[in-house]
Amino acid sequence: MGTLTAEHYFDVQGNPAKAPLGQYGERYQRDENSQIIQITYLDADGSPAPTSVGYTILKRTYHRDGTAATDMYFDEDGNPIALSKGQYGIKHSGKVSLLLTKSGNIMLCVDNILNGFPAMVVVSGVIICILMLLLPEKVSVALTIAYVVFILYETLMFRETGDARTNFVLFSYADRFFAEQSVRVGVINNIWLFIPLGTGLYRNIRKKWVLLIPLLFSIAIETTQYITGLGIAEFDDVFGNTLGGWIGIVVAWTAANVRKTSMESIKKILQDRAIPFFKNKIRYVWYFILVVASTVYLFCNHFAIDKINDASLISTVFIIWVILLVLPLFTELEFFGVKVKKEVKEAVEKSNKEVKDSINNLQQLVMQIQVSNNATNQLTINGNPLPSETKIEELTNEIRALVKQNKGTEKENTKENVSIPEQNVTLFKIRYGIEVELRECLELLKFESKIHITIIQMANILNGEGLLDPTITDMLIQTIRVSNRAIHGEMVNQKYVDFATQAYPQIMDALQECKNRIKTMI
Repeated sequence: MGTLTAEHYFDVQGNPAKAPLGQYGERYQRDENSQIIQITYLDADGSPAPTSVGYTILKRTYHRDGTAATDMYFDEDGNPIALSKGQYGIKHSGKVSLLLTKSGNIMLCVDNILNGFPAMVVVSGVIICILMLLLPEKVSVALTIAYVVFILYETLMFRETGDARTNFVLFSYADRFFAEQSVRVGVINNIWLFIPLGTGLYRNIRKKWVLLIPLLFSIAIETTQYITGLGIAEFDDVFGNTLGGWIGIVVAWTAANVRKTSMESIKKILQDRAIPFFKNKIRYVWYFILVVASTVYLFCNHFAIDKINDASLISTVFIIWVILLVLPLFTELEFFGVKVKKEVKEAVEKSNKEVKDSINNLQQLVMQIQVSNNATNQLTINGNPLPSETKIEELTNEIRALVKQNKGTEKENTKENVSIPEQNVTLFKIRYGIEVELRECLELLKFESKIHITIIQMANILNGEGLLDPTITDMLIQTIRVSNRAIHGEMVNQKYVDFATQAYPQIMDALQECKNRIKTMI
């Protein structure tokens, strides 16, 4: 059983005094190595009483080197009790503390991920910032609101209440920043916690006064912590939070001023390389995640396998882990009587990929080539350059020579009066008006392209930026297709002409609104 000792707290007058957890004393039970294995918290009368955070008894285990391994919480009768975040105990892993379940296993929660893997704070912050910048505006607003809720969860919700405490000394942890990892993690977390907030705020507001929001939000959080006793109100937290928010605003401001060609290049890389890579390699990525996750879980639990045939979670994870390690050794697998040979499967996948690539190349070639609408069926390639000024000058001189040669000779006037149908003229004007507006929109966006882009491509660019409504985009594309028929000399059914005539004012209004939105963004 070990030995029992106790201590009680008194003020200078000899009256019982309350400690930070609300206890007036503590009773210790020690093992044969004099290590404290149980702490019972006492009231002013020396009887067991719950602390301000809820537990009465704390039971502790140790590593072989004598450092604390776990702290588990119990009530006065020895029953496990959960604290504010649902944890029944804490596991000490080096300088990191992880929350535990009732059975003593590590909880799957945000706190454990951030505490167990500090780099995840930086990685997750970067990912959230990128999403806030690239996603459509409405989705970015929703993500920003959700992130504000997450900040409130991390700073205020599910915290144990206590006495109001303050620390108004700025940089009070400076002397311990390089010496203690926990201090470094806390300072960095305070900064990184507000970087995505600043990014989301400027992405959706874009006003100078947005710089005040991180400061005021942090002051509100610290004031609430002081009033409710949910934490320590510190100047260091306000400074770190505000700095992080301003960094996020600078990131969003920089991204908003990056040339559109750069953004298009990033999107092209994501569409052409990153997304196809993950689609093709998703099985391998998933396999890697399973192996890493199961290995980390087993390592955190020190491979504590008592019996392989029991139904515990750690035994199940261990069996899955062994199967995952052995799986790559087999080239032929059998499931329910069906044999699958990996070499055959890989060969089929490779052939399918080659066929898809060939089809894609052929489709791109067909899209680049168009048949001109004349009698010779001449093939022309989109984007051919105009003749040079020198070539134009040479042809002009040849025309003058022909005129001079034919001067004075009487020839029958072979010119024909060309009659252009009114509907073709109308559709040409519609097409011309739409193209002018689209090009002005792209110029405002500072969009540059080394190749000629069609009207339909311009409309799709604005739609992809969230500036042109999908319905208007589809209406515009169909109108251009109708107009193109008329421009090439084809007779168009009056029903299509009426459609284009009715759609034209709606399209022009939408493009004008699109230009106004772009001007507000600049």
